[in-house]
Amino acid sequence: MNPKTLLSRRSLLRSTLAIGLSTTAGCSGAGSPQRTETDSRVRTAPVVQRIAYESAEMVVTLREAHDVSQLNLIAPDGSLFAQTPVATGATSARIQILDIKPGIGGYEHYEPGRYELVAIQESGSQSITLELRPNVQIVDIRQYLEGEKAVDLGNLVITVENIGTAPTWIYDITYREAPNTAVNRPLVEGAGVPQITVPKSAENLILAPHQKRRYVGSTSPLLLANQKRQNCNESVSMDVIVGVAAGAPLQERIVVMFGGEAHSAGLLGEYVCSDISVVVTENSNLESSKQRKRGAL
Repeated sequence: MNPKTLLSRRSLLRSTLAIGLSTTAGCSGAGSPQRTETDSRVRTAPVVQRIAYESAEMVVTLREAHDVSQLNLIAPDGSLFAQTPVATGATSARIQILDIKPGIGGYEHYEPGRYELVAIQESGSQSITLELRPNVQIVDIRQYLEGEKAVDLGNLVITVENIGTAPTWIYDITYREAPNTAVNRPLVEGAGVPQITVPKSAENLILAPHQKRRYVGSTSPLLLANQKRQNCNESVSMDVIVGVAAGAPLQERIVVMFGGEAHSAGLLGEYVCSDISVVVTENSNLESSKQRKRGAL
């Protein structure tokens, strides 16, 4: 990513990560960012007070009465990843670390790893070590009940949690062995073309650290085609596959139990069932999700 300056504020997701810094240069507790100074003879309070993430940006809060003029974010390979100037008197600055460009299919994503945030001051510089590493996991799978059309009952809503230290995004949901065979496809190539129905905006796809978000894919895996061969009194096993912008895809094996009433959902006789249960078979951390029957459509 080219160095960028991004000073505009957005009313987006907020997830904060408190930064505890030692008062001695180069010393810190286990798991805490480390601070260094260019002049070890001067012992000053840490200039960086807090790191937060707002959607695609890292938000750096500085102490009052600082003399920082610029922030540099150094990549694990030692190269400059991004930088931003700090306005005189300002106590916060923003560094963009993600960029989704759905219109052209492009995107920018930091390489997960250990970064150095360097505060350039008139008196020298201070730096802290940051671990930018998302860690996402599926925490719930259930029938999608909030749609506006009958066909939406044939979709699933996947809840994903980021237990890592930096943001990323979900860009696609697909399936293997789903009863609607048309949706059994590989993940799309490239994370810059999201195939997600909910949330709709690219910015809201981003999953901040310590945040859970619900995602609905663009296809309906539980849309049934023939009531003579597929009905609302059977069960099927299938795989749910979730594409993550950084790292390997997530995958869960589930058992879907159809129930309730059949509702017409297509021009060619397709239909959906109003009451569907989902049981995850390979992850004890996920509990089965039993959905109550939806009211009349």
